[in-house]
Amino acid sequence: MKKVIGLLDRVFNYCIDYLFHIACILVIALMLVVVADALLKFSVRGTITWAFEAAEYSLLYLTFLAAAWLLRKDGHVKLDVLLNFLKPKHQAYLNFVAGIILIVSCIALFCYGVLSTIDNIQSNVMSVRFYTIPKFIIIIIIPVGSFFLVIQAFKRMYNSFLRLGGH
Repeated sequence: MKKVIGLLDRVFNYCIDYLFHIACILVIALMLVVVADALLKFSVRGTITWAFEAAEYSLLYLTFLAAAWLLRKDGHVKLDVLLNFLKPKHQAYLNFVAGIILIVSCIALFCYGVLSTIDNIQSNVMSVRFYTIPKFIIIIIIPVGSFFLVIQAFKRMYNSFLRLGGH
């Protein structure tokens, strides 16, 4: 059983690393488009008409592609000042409680994302701006990213549980 769990953990870590690398590529592409758009705007008074919309979609995707990786690296915002004054056992307890809150909120976000995606697919809702694309393509990243975030939050909470003395 430990081998299976270890394998699943490695596969999961590979998946969130892969999503993070996609996010990195997206950041670079977004940076290049924004710089090119700014250069065009100030040099020839032109613009890349699709740049703003692409930036909006990219920011949504970046958030959900990198969230689980960032949680694994302990890079999310937290109250370090408060945690530094606590004993390790109390830190673990606080992290455990924060993990429960994170899991509940991510499960809610996942459920909302799934329901919204399904609704947009069934209703054939289109996003009509510069691009005309099915809206589910834009929002499908919400349940996908939330799914990985929930699993990473469970892993984090389990580790806090072990530090509390659980077996």
